[in-house]
Amino acid sequence: MLETEGYKRYLLLLDILFDLSTRKDYNLLNKEIMPYTIISKNKARLENIFTYVEHHYDKDINIEDVAKLANLTLPAFCNFFKKATQITFTEFVNRYRINKACLLMVQDKSISECCYSCGFNNVTYFNRMFKKYTEQTPSEFIRNSSHEKIQSVAPPLKVVQKSF
Repeated sequence: MLETEGYKRYLLLLDILFDLSTRKDYNLLNKEIMPYTIISKNKARLENIFTYVEHHYDKDINIEDVAKLANLTLPAFCNFFKKATQITFTEFVNRYRINKACLLMVQDKSISECCYSCGFNNVTYFNRMFKKYTEQTPSEFIRNSSHEKIQSVAPPLKVVQKSF
């Protein structure tokens, strides 16, 4: 392989990789996907973070306080949370708050009441985040959910034709 040059070298490498991929005689060097201690440590850390958000979503959440709760520096916390959940911490908090706002709206609370009860300080920002995560405005959500309530409560109408 060392004597070959150019694209022939790459073709030879591909040939070797293909040969290795079809072999049945191999030994795994690490049979565990991830050691249990790492999973349980991250699980406990994530549970602490989720519990904190659950109890404080209606207030301002300082990401530095959450990083300290997880015993991480701010950059390490941001990297850890993104790797563990595939979203940023801010996005997680916003999604959680919007979910709580939806539950309040179904209970006939006003948009501004839901906004401030769920930790948002600005109705415009709340509306933007709501549309981002639900693909509808809060007003559309209320309209649709009240329409669904009426349909589920009211018996179906029967159309009766009368001949005169």
